[in-house]
Amino acid sequence: MNEVTIDEPSVDARNSKSIQIRLSKSGRKKTFSSPEQLSAFINEQRFSFNFTEEQWKSTHESLVGDYIWNNFYTPVLEQMKSIKTAWEYNHDHLDSLIESFEVNYFEFYIPLSNSALGQFIIKHSKTSPIEAILISFASITPDLTPLKNPNKVMYTHYINLIGAKRNGDNDSNCQSFKTLNGYYLKAQRLLTAFELSANKAAIQSHIDHLDSVVKDTTELYDQSVKDKQNFDVWLKNEQASLETLKDEKTKKYQLDFSNSIKKIIKAKRAITRRVDTDVQSSLDRLEQAEITYKSKIELSASVAYWETKKVTHKTELKTWLIALILFSLSTVIFPPLLGYLVAGWTQELFTDKLLFGAINPLALTTTVILLSLCTYAIRFSSRQYSSAKHLMLEAVERKTMISTYLALMNEDKLKEQEDRKIALDTLFRPSSTGIVADNAAIMPTDAVIKVLDKRAN
Repeated sequence: MNEVTIDEPSVDARNSKSIQIRLSKSGRKKTFSSPEQLSAFINEQRFSFNFTEEQWKSTHESLVGDYIWNNFYTPVLEQMKSIKTAWEYNHDHLDSLIESFEVNYFEFYIPLSNSALGQFIIKHSKTSPIEAILISFASITPDLTPLKNPNKVMYTHYINLIGAKRNGDNDSNCQSFKTLNGYYLKAQRLLTAFELSANKAAIQSHIDHLDSVVKDTTELYDQSVKDKQNFDVWLKNEQASLETLKDEKTKKYQLDFSNSIKKIIKAKRAITRRVDTDVQSSLDRLEQAEITYKSKIELSASVAYWETKKVTHKTELKTWLIALILFSLSTVIFPPLLGYLVAGWTQELFTDKLLFGAINPLALTTTVILLSLCTYAIRFSSRQYSSAKHLMLEAVERKTMISTYLALMNEDKLKEQEDRKIALDTLFRPSSTGIVADNAAIMPTDAVIKVLDKRAN
């Protein structure tokens, strides 16, 4: 007999998920969690339905058994093997293979070990393998018009074997099948007995279920009658308890209502007093807010003035800072450069009149004068920068003081006249320019004159 060989799954097989395959006419599916489990199921069918040479009692049995196995079981298991291989290597067409197998298997159903009929056939094979395999053949009810392989090929083999039985085909397989006609008839009777037994068991199970339902219904009715009697007694007792509770609660509610009315009247009086106090307090705050508002209106011009002064002095501050930087750079660059140029232009005029034998007097004078002017410009820019910075800070301070004064008034922290006098004296103090007198400054020209006087003497 030809065998369906199942390769062991490789180490690199990828098992991404479990799959379900419909293996019954009722539509119930069998779940396989891994390719190995599917491979084990395929091997189980081979060992259950592919009987060995030792199990056959004659050549006729061997020929018919091999014919049924090779032409009906093998194509089904080969399709399942293709599904297992695609699953192992995670092929994209796995779902289409499963769907195609289910369609083919539904059209050409043969019993496997997962069905009750399959288990019956396996069990009967211990007694008579040929009867068992013929029961499998007798249970086949193929679609009358299969259009695709492998069902089309299986249908052809099925018709050949059934037709030979009727028409007297001389093929060895057909002759063997005719020889085993008695076994085939017995297999049909065993199949009919199995189906009747299954139906009888189902009917008996249904009858037992109905008896159980009737029994449960009767018990439920009896229990309902007892519960109704108990409920009537409980209802009567509850009605008496409710009447008693009603009287007690009515008296309690009347007392609570009287006490609540008294508390409400007392609370109303307290709320009235509190509202009067709050109204008077609100009127006082409103009056104070009006005073503060008027003060804010009066001082808003001062706030705007000092804001303008701050912006003006900040602009002057930046201007004098730039001037100071430019004059400082000019002091470093231009006096030496001008002295160098003048010395070059007047070199022939002062060849014999150099100071200390090396210094051109005109170049020295020009350099000292320009250095003095740059120095004076630096001093002037620095003083103006300091004054602008001082006046800007003064403006910021005055604006902050006015805002603080208004905030204090708004919070009623300047109620006393003396407090207001102290705040206003601080606010309206005289402003200073921040310029420091610099009468003792020494210019570079003074130093040069002293040097020349000393040389003349």
